[in-house]
Amino acid sequence: QKTKLSMYGAIALQSTKETEVRHILRRSLVWKIALATTLSLLMASISSWRMIADDKKNIKNPAALNEKRIESWSCDDFDDDTTITPSECGYVDREMCEQHCTSDWCQSMCGEMCSAGEGALCAYTKLSNLQDTCAQVEAELIKKGKSLVEELDIESNQKRVYEAACSRLTHQRNDSTHPRVCDHHAFCSFCAQSQECTQIVPKVPSPTRIESGGCAAAALGRIVSICDEFQYFSSALRNDDDESSDANILQHQQNKIERLRKIFYINCDNDIERRDFQESQLERIGIPYERFACVSGDTVEEVFASRGNTTKRFASKPLRNIREGIRAHTVGVWLSHYLLFELIASYTNDKEGIYLILEDDALIPPEITAGAIDRAAASLPKNWAYASLNVHESICLEDKVNEDWFVKRGLTNASLFGSERVALGTCTPIQIDNQWHDPNILYLSAAAQLLRPSTAANVTHWLDGLPIYHIDALLRTPSGALLPSFQFKSNLISTATNFGETRRGQISSSSSSESGRRLLLRLKNR
Repeated sequence: QKTKLSMYGAIALQSTKETEVRHILRRSLVWKIALATTLSLLMASISSWRMIADDKKNIKNPAALNEKRIESWSCDDFDDDTTITPSECGYVDREMCEQHCTSDWCQSMCGEMCSAGEGALCAYTKLSNLQDTCAQVEAELIKKGKSLVEELDIESNQKRVYEAACSRLTHQRNDSTHPRVCDHHAFCSFCAQSQECTQIVPKVPSPTRIESGGCAAAALGRIVSICDEFQYFSSALRNDDDESSDANILQHQQNKIERLRKIFYINCDNDIERRDFQESQLERIGIPYERFACVSGDTVEEVFASRGNTTKRFASKPLRNIREGIRAHTVGVWLSHYLLFELIASYTNDKEGIYLILEDDALIPPEITAGAIDRAAASLPKNWAYASLNVHESICLEDKVNEDWFVKRGLTNASLFGSERVALGTCTPIQIDNQWHDPNILYLSAAAQLLRPSTAANVTHWLDGLPIYHIDALLRTPSGALLPSFQFKSNLISTATNFGETRRGQISSSSSSESGRRLLLRLKNR
């Protein structure tokens, strides 16, 4: 019996010791896990503190953030309209508006869209179309009789609000409805393609990052200052002279925004069908228009003699190699454009008015209005002399000067098609038109052109220094400094390849393609 008790006692003692050992091991493991977790959190905090401190260094210049750590994400990662939807992101947007769209300007421009959960999209759109936004702001200031100096002084306090909003960090989460994802998506869709918007609202890094939507909304609180910094206000707003009445300033504003004065179309006497078509579509536009009779003749000699001394003065001008069968026609087209450019240059009483020149196969889409043409002209670089609203077939990515316009660049003595640049690797083609099925054709077309009297003489002077050749090829420029010639980013005005079908508003794609191919074959033999 004693032996059994001793044995049970030994077993109990051993069990107690094993239990104590297990407890010790468990406590040790818990401490190790706790220590590891603490170290991990500490390292994450140090990293976050460093990032925040680094960003705070740039608080006075939010654009500086655009150069820092932006490689950590791409807009391609957030191009998902099916997952990242307004219904998913609406609550995020409304929270943003409550915090950042508090200024009078932001509320007047985007208050309704904030209520709909689309405030960030509105703010981005206003900043991406900055020149139009500034025109609205200027008109509002003039209407209310506010001084630019006083308004800039009022907005001085908004700068700190804007800087704080553009340095506000969010926390990292991966669910699709988190502000980070919604904000990235909105930024990429409505701001990333605009140079002006990305100067005001920087692309910023993940995993901790700026709320760009809040930054954009806060920027509207100092929109007067931003417009002034980008020099988008006219002299009317800056002029403090008492002799300028409110009525005169408002009229100046209207002239500044609505500058399309007249439309000319070039048409030959025997092209009655095209004349009727042009006058029918121009009646819809509601801008005064005028037919400019083309210069023509069966031979080059007849062309030069057709208008007496007006055209004879060019008879000694050298011709570039033009195929004999189309030589008289090419010279006639050149003279028609030159003489019309010369006429516009003579309008010295309206130097900044805009004049649209159409060839008689130009087709103005139903959605294009005089206002659309005005808005396109408003974003031209200030020094522009010539601008084209139609192109065959491509423009070059390297020639982009702003969101709407590209330098109409071509090499000196380039061929008609200008494709040498593609071969040399100095052009990445962006195909705009497919009429001739050759994306390497660059900046060709004189179907729809803008000129203004103040710089039209620059265009004729440019043509004076070149042999007579196809006019659309000559209006390309080796450098915007030599001839400020620009091409719009899309075909605002198109051309009719099957004219009879176009008049009925039904362009046959097969007929148009075949016409285009035949035209290309003829041109390649020029």
